[in-house]
Amino acid sequence: MPVADLPSPNRAAADLVSAAGFGIPRAVIAVIAVLSAVSCTSIPESPGVASRPDWILHPKDTDGYYFYKVGSASGCPTEEAARDAAYKNALASLAKETFAEVKVDIGGPSLASGFAIQSAESMPECQYHEKGIYGTSCWLQVRWPATERAKLLEQVRWCATLEQRWRDTQTLIAQHRWQDAGVLLNAIISDYRKAYPPSFSTSQVQLILGDVSRQQGNRLEAWRCYQAVLKMATDPALRKEARDRIDALGSLPLMLPLKDRWGAAKLGILCGIRDGRECRAFPALTRELCNFSLEAEIETVNLAEDIAPARLAAAIDGKPDDLAAICETARAKNKAGILLIVLYDIDPAKRGKVLEMDGQRVPLPDTLVKFLVAVPGTAKSLFAGDFKELAGDSSESAFAKPAAVILLRNYLVPKCPPVEKAAPP
Repeated sequence: MPVADLPSPNRAAADLVSAAGFGIPRAVIAVIAVLSAVSCTSIPESPGVASRPDWILHPKDTDGYYFYKVGSASGCPTEEAARDAAYKNALASLAKETFAEVKVDIGGPSLASGFAIQSAESMPECQYHEKGIYGTSCWLQVRWPATERAKLLEQVRWCATLEQRWRDTQTLIAQHRWQDAGVLLNAIISDYRKAYPPSFSTSQVQLILGDVSRQQGNRLEAWRCYQAVLKMATDPALRKEARDRIDALGSLPLMLPLKDRWGAAKLGILCGIRDGRECRAFPALTRELCNFSLEAEIETVNLAEDIAPARLAAAIDGKPDDLAAICETARAKNKAGILLIVLYDIDPAKRGKVLEMDGQRVPLPDTLVKFLVAVPGTAKSLFAGDFKELAGDSSESAFAKPAAVILLRNYLVPKCPPVEKAAPP
């Protein structure tokens, strides 16, 4: 047999034999040749390339229904390890080709993970193993539905679009073109779910959008963006950045959190006062609540002109029929999406009284402020409660603002739930 046709260990021995011409004793050469022959017979040899299956030698690409890819791995300790590595190799190759088709570079780790190719399956009839001196090798073929590939390809294209928008945004910000940057950032947020995850998160987009809004003088929108980061971000550093930016904004409208919770719904306000006589409208308290709402850009409507004070008192005292009637008027006539009813209920017997406490005379609380938040569309209470207050000898306009501040700061802002959590009708 010619030397070139010998398996590699025997060919090495033949080379040694050929080296005899360089003065190596023939006896030594003979011993080396025998040892080489013994060592090669103790290790299973891999078959030649020609003996491998045709699907390895001539891999197919697609048949119109599936895309195919042959994955390979070598030097593995077991067949199972080789098969797993070959499967991951096939997924990574499919993903890399898909991303390359739209020329977007997402990075190696995300491709190798196989995250985007979860619908590809290995074909049991197309698995082949070889054992060699360096471990086990494996080839396997996977198939991927063409419809699934098309979906991912569309996501990748959207990813490329978002990446370009993100780069364009940085350019606009550098040019102080805040309005144009805001438009692009909002477009990124709107289309983010359509895309394969880009190199940045929605929390990062919200943080920059908050900065852009602040540059435009819109502190309310900036606050909302930073709050969104606090709710969504899992990165502690990003959350800290948002918190620092909120602190830097300074004092904000008291009712701003309620605007976020209630959305764009118009707020119907109905306030009454009762001091031993029949309930009557309480315009001073209504005015204070409307002013706080205006600061937070919450649209309001005064319901006092359309709803009798007696009905207000009955609703706040727990009469469901009266609450339903108020809700219907607020919804149908005034188009209110959220309803706030407040009753300033003064006890004449306690008004102006004092208590002796530790040798000091303390004014006796003489008022119970009752409140109720309802959703007109469901005619159900969303949140209700009461707190004690002091009317004393003050005028209605004097005790209206403290009552409004306590109601908002201590009860509605920290405790009132979002509208979507209202009880169903």
